[in-house]
Amino acid sequence: MCGIAGIININGQADQRDNMQRMRDRMLHRGPDGGGTWVSPDGRCTLGHQRLSILDLSANGAQPMLSHSGRSAIVYNGEIYNFAGVRAQLVKDAEAKGQSLTFQSTCDTEVLQEAIEFYGMKKALSLCKGMFAIAWDHLEVLRGTLFRSVLVITLVSVVVFCFKSLVFDDIILAPTKSDFFIYKWLRMGNMQMSLVNLDISAQFFVHLQVAFELGFILSFPYVCFEIWKFIAPALYRNEKRAVRGAFLSASFLFYLGLVIGYYLIVPISLNFFMGYKISDDVMNTISLTSYISMFTSTVLAFGIVFEFPIVVVILSKLGIVTRNTLIKYRRHAIVVILCIAAIITPADPMSMLIAAAPLLILYEVCVMCCKPARPEDALEEIKEEA
Repeated sequence: MCGIAGIININGQADQRDNMQRMRDRMLHRGPDGGGTWVSPDGRCTLGHQRLSILDLSANGAQPMLSHSGRSAIVYNGEIYNFAGVRAQLVKDAEAKGQSLTFQSTCDTEVLQEAIEFYGMKKALSLCKGMFAIAWDHLEVLRGTLFRSVLVITLVSVVVFCFKSLVFDDIILAPTKSDFFIYKWLRMGNMQMSLVNLDISAQFFVHLQVAFELGFILSFPYVCFEIWKFIAPALYRNEKRAVRGAFLSASFLFYLGLVIGYYLIVPISLNFFMGYKISDDVMNTISLTSYISMFTSTVLAFGIVFEFPIVVVILSKLGIVTRNTLIKYRRHAIVVILCIAAIITPADPMSMLIAAAPLLILYEVCVMCCKPARPEDALEEIKEEA
């Protein structure tokens, strides 16, 4: 059985050949017939292989193997039972598109490499029947994913930038007005707040900042979709179902957190901070940048906090967190949440409970999403407590 290895170096600054050589040396017993190392031109990807020759004993079957186009490299281990049929279909489909495809070896590695380049990862893997593992220079696809995501966020941000009055008067600055409905609903009294601009360029840069942040928020489902497309080919069918559900839940929970942060936490926080005084001689004069910073950080923070159940589910599947653990520390969590709610709300038990309710519900959702501990682990915890 061959040995394969790979290193992803994000900044691409340090040469990883020595590290790869040490990795290959540890796999020498798996591939005594040869080996090689390949480094991408930008230095971000390093692939290594120790070869156990079976199908093609010549040097043409050596790995890491570059594609005919030179755009990608692969290291592979395993067996594709129908590689001859895939090879024949690949040649036929290439000729139908006016392309000439000539294979240099008789091994299944080259067939898989060219199939991935010609059909794409998803279709290529669906055509190949067998048992195998690959490491493929996927950075070109990653660049495409990042480029499309940034492009969509930028385009949406430009559109948001054009609707200045709607964005600021009706959305961003709405909580500063006394007629914002949440103040009447929670009986917070007459909210009086005015903003001043202290920097000649602040309004322009605040406009840019808010446009970009709203662009990201509105593009969030598309970004999740791009990430899903990138990782899906590497997942099994049952893993795809679980991860697909996680991505859909991530978008829903993110927007739910934003709504609660905007309609509940921001108004309550503003009411508290505007009413808090260390002395009657000190007047509150709020700058535009201060308000925008508080507004965006609070709303986005709740959007991110509401992703917590997704993190808990992942940790639960890895066996790091169990339902028993969350139940054990439930009382501590309730006390912490109530203390936070008491700090940011006025001296009103109802307002405190309204602010605490979303976080308490979120914690219970995490408990329900978490897997229960195995009987033997639960028994061990009981013994430790005793």
